[in-house]
Amino acid sequence: MPKLSISEKIVINVPVEKVYASIHDFREWKEWSPWLVCEKDCALEFADDARAWYSWDGKYVGSGKMSLKGTVENEKFEYFLEFLKPWKSKADVQFNLTKTSEGTEVEWVMQSSLPWFMWWMKPMMLRMVSMDYKRGLKMMKEYLETGSVGSKLEYSDGEAFPARAFVGIKNVCGMDDMEKCMGGDFEKLLATVKEKGVEATEFFTVYEKWNLGRGEVAYTVCAAVDNEVEGLGDEFIMGLREACDGFVVTHTGEYHHLGNAWSAGMMRARSKPPVFKQSKQQMPFEIYLTQPGSGEEVVTKVVMPKV
Repeated sequence: MPKLSISEKIVINVPVEKVYASIHDFREWKEWSPWLVCEKDCALEFADDARAWYSWDGKYVGSGKMSLKGTVENEKFEYFLEFLKPWKSKADVQFNLTKTSEGTEVEWVMQSSLPWFMWWMKPMMLRMVSMDYKRGLKMMKEYLETGSVGSKLEYSDGEAFPARAFVGIKNVCGMDDMEKCMGGDFEKLLATVKEKGVEATEFFTVYEKWNLGRGEVAYTVCAAVDNEVEGLGDEFIMGLREACDGFVVTHTGEYHHLGNAWSAGMMRARSKPPVFKQSKQQMPFEIYLTQPGSGEEVVTKVVMPKV
């Protein structure tokens, strides 16, 4: 069977004893779990001491159980993970803790396998679980360093979005480089809009393609405009985002947690029965309701056009 091996790391600026105590208490996992954040009312059950095991049963995150196999104080945890829904599978999971000059390095590791008939999904599954682990570690870091995670999700079905003409920059980059690449593209876009004296009515990003196997994303960062803008450089394009009805996940929190909104939306599109049927003709997009650096709480809409 195709083997899966995933490892992601992060440095958390707190003592290793604090990290160890938090991971050792399953009740705290719901504060940073990359899956439970997508279904806050998921049913949870814990062992009497909340250390031996916990199980979950949700409409969107599926169901399963995590059991503690062994631990070395302030160094390591070993778990057995069993998924029951949406399909049955098993995995070995470890957390490795290492003291550093900045606090504690946390490594989250999983070893598992896919059924033989799903061999073709291995690159996609590696990327998806890796992205989940990165989301979870970012939230664990924020939770342990500040006491809470600034990532709030709200859902709306059937919201209407009018057509928007735009000036934009199209690009392709690695998923791990998105924050840097998109940030640079938006800086160019904002500078050009200001230079041309154009009043942008909305800023958004359209995602044309996600290639999980190659770890690449194709996108266009956009400024909505009422009229055609002349004298643009070669890297700029004019385009039209067509009108649509969409399923919306509104995320309140910093952009580095925005993957939570995307994961929550995709879970609802893939649930059985699905909460909504996603369009294959119109691409999903993000609308930025607050300006970067404005001092306001960051609010972003993730829109998945519906059939």
